[in-house]
Amino acid sequence: MVTERATRQRPARPQIIAREQKQRRQPKPTQRIKIKHISLVSLLKVSFFFYLGLVIVGSLATLVIWSVMASGGYIIKLNHLVDQLFGTTNYSVSLSQVMVIQLSFGAVWVLISTVVTFVGGVLYNLSSEIGNGIGISIMDDSK
Repeated sequence: MVTERATRQRPARPQIIAREQKQRRQPKPTQRIKIKHISLVSLLKVSFFFYLGLVIVGSLATLVIWSVMASGGYIIKLNHLVDQLFGTTNYSVSLSQVMVIQLSFGAVWVLISTVVTFVGGVLYNLSSEIGNGIGISIMDDSK
């Protein structure tokens, strides 16, 4: 005779179910890509605009910092400190002077950085012919 207790099945624990579902999952499909060549014109454009964007952000940060310092009276104190250190009587730094210097150095930095990035791209293209490029695995996470 079968008892009622023997016919009932115990419900599975959530941890066991989750572990079994993980084991049943199929691996996500991957795709291998080899980068053997970089378009130098695209690299030149992207690097130029990237470095130009950094200079623009730096210029905006300079404006914000200057306005905060000016509103706190620190620019006047800085001018007075320079007067005392160097023995001058009419030293004055202005926002226009700071921005001209910052933008001049920024323009030179953009040009030099773009050229260095371009040369790096040329060197990569030359070395990828010998070394067969860089392999990248891409997984499909759309599910």
